[in-house]
Amino acid sequence: MGEAERCLARGFRLMRNDSYLALRLAEIYQRTDRPRDALAVLDLCLREGSEDPNVAWEASMTAFRTESYEPLLTYLDRYEHLQPDQPWANYFRAIAQLELGKPRDALESLTQEERRSPERPFGIEALRACAFAALGQLEPLQTPSRPRPVDQVVQRRLFHARRTHEPGNPPLEGARLPAGRRRASDAIAHSACCKRACSG
Repeated sequence: MGEAERCLARGFRLMRNDSYLALRLAEIYQRTDRPRDALAVLDLCLREGSEDPNVAWEASMTAFRTESYEPLLTYLDRYEHLQPDQPWANYFRAIAQLELGKPRDALESLTQEERRSPERPFGIEALRACAFAALGQLEPLQTPSRPRPVDQVVQRRLFHARRTHEPGNPPLEGARLPAGRRRASDAIAHSACCKRACSG
């Protein structure tokens, strides 16, 4: 344990609702490959009454990275309570709902996300395809402008997302996120539900 970690851990034990201490300590845990320890710190900070939306968001993203989908929904609820109507929240909510076998709920979340993100990043479309595939309904996604089968569309776009985010390639236009937030295409590429639906 480094000196910085010891100091932060000691301070956090004394002030468990201090968002600065929680975020810095969680960052150290993340950097040393201890994401579940990071999540435990952020969770405790929220339970102790922190009203900092950054703590709720970081807890959400840590839950996402550790595939803790039920807690992810809880943290997103807290985030939206503290900072309503933010983009990307319902995007990650939809991923969690798909992973938990709730495609109808995911479709509603994606509809809400679409209202908040008028640029319509392709990730919304890909997750919607996953939801319809889970429901066994491919027809709603078949339009004259999309002649390919929906599973081919999703596979093509997932491949593009992975290539776009390879080292040295520029990020997708319109996929900007605040610092520390995962990009939508990363979420798609790492979402097991989408992989299963696309390999169908």
